[in-house]
Amino acid sequence: MKFNKKIIAEMEKAYSVNNFIVDGKLKFIVGTEKNGPLNLFDANGKYEETIVEEYGGVMSIIPVPNQENSFLTTYKFYSPNDGYDAKIVQVKKRNGNWTVNVITDLPFVHRFDILSNGKENYLIACTIKSGFDFKNDWNQPGKIYIAKLPENLDNFNEKNQLKVEVLKDGLTKNHGFYKVNGEKEYALITSENGIFKVIPPQKSDEWLIEKILDQSTSDSLIYDLDGDGKNELVTFSEFHGDHLDIYKEVSDNNYEKIYSYKKPIRFLHALNVQVINGKPLLFVGHRGGERDLFALTFNDTLNTFDRIDIDSKIGPANVSSYIFENKYRIVSANRETNTVTFYTLED
Repeated sequence: MKFNKKIIAEMEKAYSVNNFIVDGKLKFIVGTEKNGPLNLFDANGKYEETIVEEYGGVMSIIPVPNQENSFLTTYKFYSPNDGYDAKIVQVKKRNGNWTVNVITDLPFVHRFDILSNGKENYLIACTIKSGFDFKNDWNQPGKIYIAKLPENLDNFNEKNQLKVEVLKDGLTKNHGFYKVNGEKEYALITSENGIFKVIPPQKSDEWLIEKILDQSTSDSLIYDLDGDGKNELVTFSEFHGDHLDIYKEVSDNNYEKIYSYKKPIRFLHALNVQVINGKPLLFVGHRGGERDLFALTFNDTLNTFDRIDIDSKIGPANVSSYIFENKYRIVSANRETNTVTFYTLED
């Protein structure tokens, strides 16, 4: 399995990437950690336009459901030591022009997404901390915030903001967020306090929070990687840590470790999954050491996971993947080398 590589952009501290529909066509957007452009590319990796100049602190890029030219992002979260001005904003194309309006000010908001229960959409947002008194101070834990999200977000602005409420507090280094799609959408939220499954209201107005792993975790992902009908839980630990582990779901919300990568991997950060030729590939990127992008795929014969090397010395912060024109594509936002790289699987 070989991927053809193209460097499609140079963006200082390229950090976030996501694909969504613009004007009826699949495209993707890349944002930066510090002040920089928010850039739009077509599905073949060709630069199209800069949506906003000097638009930094973009940790998350989330399409608004059922609106092809609208998405939400974090804005002005520059680091855990520079996040007091962070907020969630809407970026929307109106009459051919991109506009930006504030949804809610939320200091230290890092990751968020939109969950649906089939009737209502909900914003669920995580702050990595709540404040600090000195650099690298983690003594004020982060929180999970929620709000019912109206269909029309255009009326929100600096003076008329979406009201959010605290669902859970006390989450130190509240870093990871993974949305699980399916019959019942939910979020996996990871922190020093463990991994939490967060389910939006179903028949009542109550949210459900379940702790599924008592382990300090930076990022996680859940997917059936071996095709046996039971999910695997992938974890990076500790915070921005070096350990890649995979757990098997043996019963509801009960997981047992089945795999640990053979050695520490410095500064694990990017995590994504895509089914390629009928088999799930787990994409992994790390920002320290060799700064690789690679994939893991389950070996049915040996009952373990094989590594597929994709690239090195790039330092991925986040990765997105999709299928376009019957070809498998990967986009990597490489914070450590200030580049955006684009990969196409060879036939």
